[in-house]
Amino acid sequence: EEGSENLALDLQDIRLMLEPETCAIVARGATPEQIDQMQAYCDEATRLIEAEEDYSAADAKFHQYLAECSGNHVLPNLIPIIASVITVTNDEHRSQSGMEHQRIVDAIRRHDPEGAKYSMIAHLNTSRNSMVHSRDNCAAKH
Repeated sequence: EEGSENLALDLQDIRLMLEPETCAIVARGATPEQIDQMQAYCDEATRLIEAEEDYSAADAKFHQYLAECSGNHVLPNLIPIIASVITVTNDEHRSQSGMEHQRIVDAIRRHDPEGAKYSMIAHLNTSRNSMVHSRDNCAAKH
């Protein structure tokens, strides 16, 4: 189990290398139609979070769509592989995830590359910190 937790953290670290810069690129050139679609994916995840339902598929769609909007042809194929091992953050971070998605969309709508980049860093760090906390709690029990 320790190996899978370390793998998940390694993959999350790769996401931190790729996704913030992806958001900066998207913020520079997103079309109104792309922003509308991002907002729709964000709204769907938020709806599921508020309904206390599983939002992992909506979360994955949101991140996947950001990769597609980057214009890079490799990234949309890479993000699902990287994200596949990572489960969405635990219950205490559900509502925070929805707010963080909205901040990313808002920065992209403003065509604010730095705001989009740092909003994604904050979002991915919430997940990463949750994963580290979970791993440390498991280690303390054994």
